[in-house]
Amino acid sequence: MACFHKHGKIHLLLTLKSMEHLEIMIQIGESRRKIGEVLKIKPLAALAMIDEGELDWKIVAISLDDPKASLVNDVGDVEKHFPGTLTAIRNWFRDYKIPDGKPANKFGLGNQATDKDYALKVITETNESWNKLIKRSIPAGELSLA
Repeated sequence: MACFHKHGKIHLLLTLKSMEHLEIMIQIGESRRKIGEVLKIKPLAALAMIDEGELDWKIVAISLDDPKASLVNDVGDVEKHFPGTLTAIRNWFRDYKIPDGKPANKFGLGNQATDKDYALKVITETNESWNKLIKRSIPAGELSLA
C-alpha cells in the first residue's frame, strides 16, 4: 500500500492482486484514512495505464462516508469538486518509475479518465477473471485481463 498527498487530501492506493494483474483503487476525498482500513467506496472513473507494455487499470473511487460523497457520482464531478485531482493521479502514475531509470508510463483512451459505467465494467470483468483463476476453471497462463 502506498499513498501520496495533494492539497491536504490523501489518496490511498489499495492494491488488489491476482496472479497476472495489478489493479489499483485510488480513493479520493476529504478524510485521512488509516493504513489497511477497509472502506465502502463508490467507483467514479478509470484510467488505462500502460505499464511496460501491459494494461494496468487505475480505478478512482470515493468512500461512501466522505463528506463530498453525495456530490461526486461520475468522472465530471471529480474535476468539479476535486479540481486537478485526475491530472495529479495520472501524472503521479506516469512518472513514479522515472527515478528508477525506467521510462514514463503511458495511458490509453486518449489519456482521459473513463466514466463510472466503464469503471464498473472494468471492475466486473477483473473480478470475473479473478474468480475463474481462484476456482481454477481456467489455467493461469490462459487468463487474459487486457
